[in-house]
Amino acid sequence: MIILFRQAGALMSAALIAVVCASIPAKAERFTVRTETIERFRIGSDETNFGPLKFVGGLNLIGGHRHLGAFSAFRYRDGDGGRFVAVSDTGFFFFARIKRDADGRPASIADASLSEMTDETGKAQRAKYLSDAEGLSLSGDTASVAFERVDRIVEFQLEGDSATPLSTRVPIIIPERELRRNGGLEALVRTPDDSVFKGARIAIAETSIDRNGNILAAVLEGPRRGEFSVRKSGRFSPTDAAILPDGRLLLLERSFSMARGVGMQLRMIDLDAIRPGAVVDGDVVLTTDMRYQIDNMEGIDAFRTSDGAVRVGLISDDNRSLLQRTLYLEFEIETQ
Repeated sequence: MIILFRQAGALMSAALIAVVCASIPAKAERFTVRTETIERFRIGSDETNFGPLKFVGGLNLIGGHRHLGAFSAFRYRDGDGGRFVAVSDTGFFFFARIKRDADGRPASIADASLSEMTDETGKAQRAKYLSDAEGLSLSGDTASVAFERVDRIVEFQLEGDSATPLSTRVPIIIPERELRRNGGLEALVRTPDDSVFKGARIAIAETSIDRNGNILAAVLEGPRRGEFSVRKSGRFSPTDAAILPDGRLLLLERSFSMARGVGMQLRMIDLDAIRPGAVVDGDVVLTTDMRYQIDNMEGIDAFRTSDGAVRVGLISDDNRSLLQRTLYLEFEIETQ
């Protein structure tokens, strides 16, 4: 009996330790980000208007921490283009604030910190197949992070510059067998509460396709829950999406080849066209190549300025390569 009580006590202690560990977020490392301003979008040109987009300015994040970079998605936290949170495909949260000049253009990065993603026991997820975060959506202070390779969506509670993993799991709907190992869940965006989707999250794959060659996607909950597809657009593949205040979905797409280098495309999709079984498409509003200040563009979000204008921000993944850059670009966009 004494042995049994001791064993039970040991099990209870282990369970208590696990609960305690799960409630302790990873420690954030604060640092100063060194940046360079980007004043022109098209190299060697003073042009600012590109279709419905007007280039506002940008930043090249050139250093400050050994883990700065590899960003695959980001979201503004306050809705005013200031504080934001990003995730990297190396398993980190990046918290920071965009400082602006007198004209509202991005001037520098302040209040920066990095926090390593952990599992529910507090263990860091450092293996690539576990840390490959690609998509991010926010609902208040709850962050949903989409991972590929081992495709899953994990929720975290954000508080300041810390992120605590939650025990909830979000069904991804798309059959796991249909998702390619390095081309699975890529974009994750939350719909407005007052839309027909009632705040549901939408997930879009990168290169995983249906039998007709279209990109796999799904509405993960709500009245329009179910799978749909996004029409494949030439050499481009989705990397992220944002929903504009007028209700349209702005899809960020990326291409790469040894001959062309990197390319970026923005496609506008009618949000109301998304429903179970649908194949959605949209108008291409911007296509760029190496003649522009771009890199491996992977993250996008939108906010409304104090004077009512809508701006779109983009962030790049430098793949931890000395030959690539971590860019933040910002545009004003015409809305309906």
